[in-house]
Amino acid sequence: MSDKGNLQFLRMPDVIRRTGMSRATVYRRIGAGEFPRQRQISPNVVGWLDHEITEWIISRPPVHT
Repeated sequence: MSDKGNLQFLRMPDVIRRTGMSRATVYRRIGAGEFPRQRQISPNVVGWLDHEITEWIISRPPVHT
C-alpha cells in the first residue's frame, strides 16, 4: 500500500473483525508465515499495522465456483 502516512495499530479484536478469523487461526497463520506478525506496542501490548492487515486481505485470491 502506498499511503503509509496514516499508520494505525489494530488490536486482536479488530484483526478478528476485519479478517473473520479466530484468535487461534490468526496465531496459527503467523506461525506458518502466512499472516503479518504482530508488533510490540508496549511491554504487555501487541498490535498489527492496519495497512499490513489491509494488504493481506487484498492479497487473498477470489473464490471460483
